[in-house]
Amino acid sequence: MITGFNTDVRHKSKVYHVQTEDKGRSNPKIESLVYVGGEILDSYQTSYEQKKSDLSEDEIMELLEAQHKRVIREIKTGHYDSPDDFPEDVLTHRELDELIIDYLNSEPPLDQLKLVVNGLSTLRARTDAALKVEARMVTAGDPVPDAHVRVKLMRKGMQTQDLGESHTDQTGQALVNVNLPDYTMGEAAVVVQGISEFGVAEQRYLLRH
Repeated sequence: MITGFNTDVRHKSKVYHVQTEDKGRSNPKIESLVYVGGEILDSYQTSYEQKKSDLSEDEIMELLEAQHKRVIREIKTGHYDSPDDFPEDVLTHRELDELIIDYLNSEPPLDQLKLVVNGLSTLRARTDAALKVEARMVTAGDPVPDAHVRVKLMRKGMQTQDLGESHTDQTGQALVNVNLPDYTMGEAAVVVQGISEFGVAEQRYLLRH
């Protein structure tokens, strides 16, 4: 199981490094550290002490992912900005409204992640399959490298089962080989999940015998 994420976030003239990790059930908390230039700028902690006996590994992973994304969004929305971060041309003779508009538009909004998955239609019980996953940004359409791709099997009334995982390459593509177990009762679905600094995206496919 993955115990953490590391993401470099470029915002204005700085590069922030966000590290989030689960400290484990013996020290049940999720910690995020924000670094700039190798020095710790801030830290975030979430305790799950009271619920540690009830939470599954998948649920702890979801808490970790949510906190990691929240810290990245704090950076992207200017939480750590200082007066020195204003553009150099702010001291000009242009109208104030024009300066404000330029400043607000200087940092594009955080785009969202989308997944395109090929190979889902070949999935059957007791078979092997190769899923080709492509991660892209919804608005810009650019490929998203180093997105974490997870494939899970969900069955009603049963615990979620991990089938495989990978990371996208520089072209935003990943290949995940999965082996589907037999399932003779109830409904079943395969969930392909992508996780990156642009958020979480999912594709679901109902399995057939």
